[in-house]
Amino acid sequence: MRPCLELLIPVVQQSVVNFSANSARAIAIIVDAVETFGSFWTYSVPQGEYAVRTMTELGLHGNGPDSTIGNMEESRIQGVLDKMTAAGMEVTTTNASDLFTNEFIDMSIGFAE
Repeated sequence: MRPCLELLIPVVQQSVVNFSANSARAIAIIVDAVETFGSFWTYSVPQGEYAVRTMTELGLHGNGPDSTIGNMEESRIQGVLDKMTAAGMEVTTTNASDLFTNEFIDMSIGFAE
């Protein structure tokens, strides 16, 4: 799996940056796929544009506290685990570092500052 992740994760990182910069083509592909499959799902260009705009306005995509997109922050994950434990939820680990790795992240990929 390692060789796959070493190649895949940077591609995913770059695709998020590219999508944010120019989402029109991706939205068009999604709209076409929805129409082609003809299921119950509906999706339009205005919905896609709204989604991108809203993700940007709410800060749902972007760099973390550094200049990299996609890397995980151990302190944030630990905070969630601590809250889950305090709420009496059953968790399989209380150690955040057991749940993620930044090993495959390309630290040079991120949104322009």
